[in-house]
Amino acid sequence: MQKNRIKTVLSVILAVCCLAAVSVDVYQQSVSLRTLGAWIVLLGSFFFITRGLLHKQPASHHVSCVTKKEKIILLLLGIETLVSLWWFGIQPTHFHYDEFITATTSYTLPIFQKINWFGVFPNIDEWVCQFPILFHILQYPFIRVFPTVMGVRMSTWPYTVGTVCIVYLMTRHITKRKVLAFFAANAFIFIAPQQYIGSLGLHFHAGIFFFMLSIYSFMKISDEQRPLDVFVLGISAACCYLGYTAAYIIAPLLIMMGVIRMLLKPKKKLLIAYAIASIIALFAVTPWIIYAVRYNNFFLQRINQINVFTGTWIESQNKVTIQNITTLLPTRILTILSSFLRDNKSGVGEYFFGSMALLDPFSVILLCSGVVYFMILIVRKKFNAFVLVTSMVLLFITSTVLTQNPTPFHRLSIDFPFVGICIGCGMGTMYILWSKYSTLRTVGYAISILLLIAYIFVNTYRAGIMVENDKTLRNMESLSIAWYVKAYTHPGDSVQIIAFPQYHLGKELFFRTNGTIRYITDRTIEVMDMPEPQLIIVQYPNNETLSAVKKRYPNAARLYDPFTLHNHAVFINQ
Repeated sequence: MQKNRIKTVLSVILAVCCLAAVSVDVYQQSVSLRTLGAWIVLLGSFFFITRGLLHKQPASHHVSCVTKKEKIILLLLGIETLVSLWWFGIQPTHFHYDEFITATTSYTLPIFQKINWFGVFPNIDEWVCQFPILFHILQYPFIRVFPTVMGVRMSTWPYTVGTVCIVYLMTRHITKRKVLAFFAANAFIFIAPQQYIGSLGLHFHAGIFFFMLSIYSFMKISDEQRPLDVFVLGISAACCYLGYTAAYIIAPLLIMMGVIRMLLKPKKKLLIAYAIASIIALFAVTPWIIYAVRYNNFFLQRINQINVFTGTWIESQNKVTIQNITTLLPTRILTILSSFLRDNKSGVGEYFFGSMALLDPFSVILLCSGVVYFMILIVRKKFNAFVLVTSMVLLFITSTVLTQNPTPFHRLSIDFPFVGICIGCGMGTMYILWSKYSTLRTVGYAISILLLIAYIFVNTYRAGIMVENDKTLRNMESLSIAWYVKAYTHPGDSVQIIAFPQYHLGKELFFRTNGTIRYITDRTIEVMDMPEPQLIIVQYPNNETLSAVKKRYPNAARLYDPFTLHNHAVFINQ
């Protein structure tokens, strides 16, 4: 015991010293690999601190152990997920420029010795907002090995597969029913909007994974204070602030849930576990807090743009004020709820979802059944069911009600795992009811399986329609331009794009041409001073720009495609 206390004290001293060293480097902007190493040691020291302060329980007491049979189930669920992601990921007309902008940031990271590990990326003028390096550094090896569209998307698959596993484990932890966990995981995998957005290589998926991991770890800690769960909660909660803005709600949400849990059932060991997890999260994210306070408050960048009260992207008549809050907010809520069932009510930032409703009536019925099931659990004083429902409602409010309209389904994607859990439990209620009131348990199971099959068919079909509808909603000219580039260039050639420097086309084409072509994007005058390219692409061509191109490149011939190219002109430099 004495030896364990000494080890814990030394770990605390080491953590404080490492935090001080990292903080000084970040404050002085002298970040190096040494700084990163100190931060990693800081996190590692907390692993030993949690083990020292919280005694490990015997394995037999762990209610969350995964059996060999469940490992096989999780493997099958992972395969299902990958098949769905692959199928929609290979659809050529299914894409969003955000995935190529973030991938380009990851691909062009400087060498490790020169990376500002506690800064933000990309440059302020490259995208709508900036994020810490976590997502980009984890994506880096994927797209360096596979600089293709599928490589970009494969880089986010581990997050989605991980989220599916958490959905299964969380549902099992709350309901104590493996059957419901199986249905919940499948419901999340195949829900139409998840198949639509999950197959894109977006940074959202990392934030969703870390958010779900935080909630699941919190639930486990509330029941059994295992050191590993405390450590995972602290790290995953910190990671929520290193990515997707919608995940920022994790701290106020867990603080509120923690206070309620302590009021309902005070326990000293539980309080210690919550405190340690909070300190781990705070220490882990402190370097970025220092950077934000000292240099660039990236935490508020996206919030300042899209919040309905003062957002710079919100038109004045749509902003919520003290005078109109009682009328405008209820109207917004009704509009958002209607978009869940009615077409042509959503889509912002070119995340169109085919201009379709979020859910079909069949899925809504299952969702409502699942919500009723969890409300019954709450009445029966199941605290984790309360955490789930509260999380789902708060995410709905912060991701849609308090952000710009039309309804931003892509921001609501962080809520899809909870929606999937409710839908899955809605399917499983037939099995539960039949098992309770009849001896023919297999009949209830068969009915639930038939509901699942129908659900998968309906939602996969709807996801396909979403992708198909996007053909008429989204500008598809980049696909035609990519064909021209492949047809008229060779590896190592350069392509010049005459447009504003931040235009995303070159970033997209880079991955569509497997990273073999060099793209230079700049305004007309700057581009004209560069070496002669193989192809010249002009955005929004006008007579002045076209004349300048012909004057600079007399042998350039325009490739006419009046059917697909309306906003661009493509020249081959013969």
